[in-house]
This record gives sequence, C-alpha cells and structure tokens, in this order.
Amino acid sequence: MTPTFAIARTTGLVLVRHIEQAVGGRAVATVIAAIVGAAVVLYNVVAYDFLARFLPADAVEASYIDAAQLVDALSAAQVASAGGIAVLVLILAPGNSAVRISAQVLSARRVPARLGESIPFVVLITTASGALTIGPSVYLGSIVGDGPFTACALLATNVASALGIAIVAESLRLIGTAVRLSSAAVQLIAILGAVTVVGVTVYDSTAAAREGRAPAAAIWSEIVTMRQGVDGSVVALSAAVLSTAVLLVTLLAVRCAQRLEPLGHPHRLFTLRRCLPRGSSWLTREIAMAVRQPIGQVSLAVSVVTVVLVGVAARNGVMPPSAALMACAMLAAAPLELSWGRVATWSWVYRQDRTPATRIVLPQVAAGMVWAVLLTCAAFGVIGTVPEPSDVVHHSLVLIAAASVAYAAGCVAPANADVPASVAVTSVLAIVCETLVGWAGSRLDLLHLGLSGVLFGVVAVASLGAAVARIRSRLESP
Repeated sequence: MTPTFAIARTTGLVLVRHIEQAVGGRAVATVIAAIVGAAVVLYNVVAYDFLARFLPADAVEASYIDAAQLVDALSAAQVASAGGIAVLVLILAPGNSAVRISAQVLSARRVPARLGESIPFVVLITTASGALTIGPSVYLGSIVGDGPFTACALLATNVASALGIAIVAESLRLIGTAVRLSSAAVQLIAILGAVTVVGVTVYDSTAAAREGRAPAAAIWSEIVTMRQGVDGSVVALSAAVLSTAVLLVTLLAVRCAQRLEPLGHPHRLFTLRRCLPRGSSWLTREIAMAVRQPIGQVSLAVSVVTVVLVGVAARNGVMPPSAALMACAMLAAAPLELSWGRVATWSWVYRQDRTPATRIVLPQVAAGMVWAVLLTCAAFGVIGTVPEPSDVVHHSLVLIAAASVAYAAGCVAPANADVPASVAVTSVLAIVCETLVGWAGSRLDLLHLGLSGVLFGVVAVASLGAAVARIRSRLESP
C-alpha cells in the first residue's frame, strides 16, 4: 500500500475509533451513523417535497417566467447551497492531522503524506455537497427538462461549487502559511474568506432576482459546464464532470503547496488576561476560555458572520423573520458544542479533585449562553424590528433549548481537534437534534399556541440532565 493511501486509511480508522470511544462503543456509533444516514435521506425527501409544493411543475409551465431566468435562479440557489455545505466542512475539518505528522516523522515524504491527509478532506466535501443536494437536483431536473441528465449536471455543478469555495479558503491558507501566521489565525482567515464568498453570492443572487439579471452563481454554472448550462445535454454533463475533476486536482495541489507549520502549542489570536481582574469568577473564566481555543475562535467568528447574514436576509425580505430567528438561535448556540470537548482531556483533573458533574456543566452552559445572548441581540438589531414581548419569550426558549441540545451533543460525541472531521460528528448530531426539536415545536404550535414552549423547556432540562449523566459517567470511569 502506498504511503498516500495508507495515511488516508489510517486517518479514517482513527476517526472511526475516536467516534466509537466518544459515544460509548461500536453499537452506539452504529446507531448514530444510522440516524445520520436516515436524516440525510429525510432531508432530501423533505427538500423534494418542499420544492414540489413551492414550485409545482404545472405552475411553471403555465407561467410567464422566462425559462432561462428560471434555470439561472435555480442554479444560483444550488451553487449557494453547495457553497454553504463546503463552508461547514471547512469549519469542521482541521487543516492538519496528527497521523500525517507521525508519518512524516517515520520518514514519509511530504507530498505523499499531505495527499494522504487531504484525501479524507476531499471525500468529505464531495460526499456532503453531493448527498445534501440530491433531492433539489432531482426535482429541478424534472421541471427543467431531460430529468436524469439535468439532475446529474446539477449535482456535478454543486460538487464543483463546493470544491471552488474550498480552493478559495485553501488559497488563503496558503498565503497565511507563506507569511508565517499562526495556525489559528490562518484557519480563521480561511473560514471567513469562504463565508464572505458565500454571503456575497447569496446577496448577488437576491439582487439579481430583483433586477432581472443573471446572478454571478449562474455565470459560474456556465463556466463549469463550459457555456452549455444545465440543459440536460451529454455535453453539459461531461463538461461539469471534467470541471469537477480539474477543481479536485487543483484543491489537492493547493493543499500540497501549503507550508506545514511545526509542532507546537497553538497561538492565541488575542487574550483577555490584562482585561480581567484577579480572582475573577468561574463565569468570567469560562467566558474567556471560550475564545482562547482556536476551534472556538473559528466557531464564534463564523457564528457572528452567519447571524449577520441571516439578519440581513430577513431585513431585505428574503427570509421570513420567524425562520431567521430560529436559524439565528441555532447559530448562536453552535459554540456550545465545543465546551466539553475543550476540557475533556483534563477529565483526570476533575476526577482527582472530585469535581461534581453539575459544577462542570452549569458554568460552561452559562458562559456559552452569554455569547449566545449577545449574538441573538445582534440578530434582532440587524433585522431592525422591535420584537414583541411574546416573540422575545419564545425566542429565549428556542435559544435555551438549542444551547442545551448543542452542549449535550458535545458531551455525547465530544470534538477533538487532533482527529480530522471529528468535530463534524458533533455538529451533525447537534444540527439534526435541533432541527427535529424545531420541527416538532412548529407542529405543536399548529395544534395549540404555546405548546412549543413547553416542548423547548422539557428538551432543555432533558438535554442538560443527559449532559450531566454523560460527564458523570466519564468522571467515574477509570
């Protein structure tokens, strides 16, 4: 077996073993994997059903919408979705792995080792961007014409778009490593660059719809298909597949060209040490620790940017305010996924000090809620509407439930920055659970207004109880 594929295989095995150990065994990991797979299938089914209701084929045929404009708009939506998925993968997948470093210590050459480290990363991006856009691609292919070929061309364009966003981020990482910035700063710059590109794409698509012009994302689709568009032709499909292959090779080349930073303690972007009084309380310390971890810095920065983008979308009428506030609550709660993972390696200290689990959970949740409340206040400010007291109460319950679920997910499958893509498991588990809770709450409100608040409260209490039980079991285990 060549070093490249040996490193890629070992990276995958390390991830699997980390997940099994984190969740409590292979059986539990299998159940979680089945739930995630079922959630992906359900998402595609729901997306297909939503588009069938929102954009029925007979209405499109009977309307006066220009076919070219419709294809441009649909392509732009797909490109933006694939770009968002790529950003999530970039956030969740670390830039360097301990497996690659160990292989190089054992005399593996740099390029094969870097390729082996990059293969799981590329597979994750292509799989995620393809699997999460199957439903929309199939439906849009059915109404545009020549269904199977159009759907395949859309899928190839989606994967190419995700790879393009990844190339932007990795190019910024290349520049950052070339000028010897710290790994934390490089990761933050790369992620913010990718988020900015996706945000500008969404904004341009919205402006293009109002102005009746082709969005930049549709022009990108034309480039990927070599000016054929997603017309269902074999030529367009072949061009999209070829472009995807070229972008994939380019992404691997950019990653191989990056300067590899040496081993060492990650640098802090900033510190609050001089701003904090001595003997500060447990809450102040937890708030400061949340922004000292490199992964936490990236998570918080991306949450701020995405909350602002969602708020702008709601302010411009692109997104309903209720849906925007629900999304902002989930985004604001995202940093809590990393709270326990940040200190999981120190569990022996808690065990030696006989620290009760509740004394660990409550400060971390409270500190995470401080950042979440600040983010959600920023969301209300960007949206620009004065909320009613009932809206504030409802949103507070949603935020508390989302934060509790995110924290519990981080305890069930704690993130580990040293294991590639392990953070993705935590976030996927949290997102799936939060989405199910939000969907159930909306259904309960249809039956009786106020029932969703009861559900959110029960979910918050149950999630915190599960987190306490999970941490207690870890502290009691040898």
